[in-house]
Amino acid sequence: MKQTICTIPVTDVFIEKDGCPFCRLEKKLEESYARYITGDAKMEPTVRIETNKTGFCKHHLQLMFEIGGRLSNALILESHLQYIIDNCFKEEENVKKIKGEAAQCEKLFHSCFICQNVSEDLQRAMETTAKLFVKDESFKKLYSAQPFFCLEHYSAMIKTAGDILGKKDFLEFAEVTKRITLNHLKELKGDVTHFCSMFDYRNAGGDFKNSKDSIERSAVFLNGPMDFQTK
Repeated sequence: MKQTICTIPVTDVFIEKDGCPFCRLEKKLEESYARYITGDAKMEPTVRIETNKTGFCKHHLQLMFEIGGRLSNALILESHLQYIIDNCFKEEENVKKIKGEAAQCEKLFHSCFICQNVSEDLQRAMETTAKLFVKDESFKKLYSAQPFFCLEHYSAMIKTAGDILGKKDFLEFAEVTKRITLNHLKELKGDVTHFCSMFDYRNAGGDFKNSKDSIERSAVFLNGPMDFQTK
């Protein structure tokens, strides 16, 4: 294994100016790992040991079902379920040990093979992004032309840059990143306010302008891409 980030150059992610670039990268990484784990990797002992221990979150298990075949997912689940039997449901009558086994079960709800690997790759991508911004003028222009960064990736990018860049470089990077994010945030707030105002009887029949999808766009900014079911 390793590393899907090598096959998805950071600069490529920034060429397409549609939403948060890190959300796009995260989606690509998630799909890459789902294909990886349901492909040949399902038979690799070292990978199987890791997936047995970590399991998968609801979101990524669903993605695996969508991308991988039924047999591939069945083989992965067969091994993972046996791991749970062996480690969380031993024939114990000791109260302390039973509670300990239950605690082992609980850990599985807070771990995921795909989440873990995507998080590590995203972190490396953000470090690369900060360094490219400083060293590559063409990339700086590409970065500065992004429409927005979602709130989660904005905060993560600022933290990452603050950890690896010098003060002068960090301030320039942070200024650009903050400006892009704040401009988008103000635009969202304005659109949501306009949307709300259109339900005032005094504005009946008025123009919604760009506010019709302001709820969905705000949700994307706050939580990343998601499926919407608003009324």
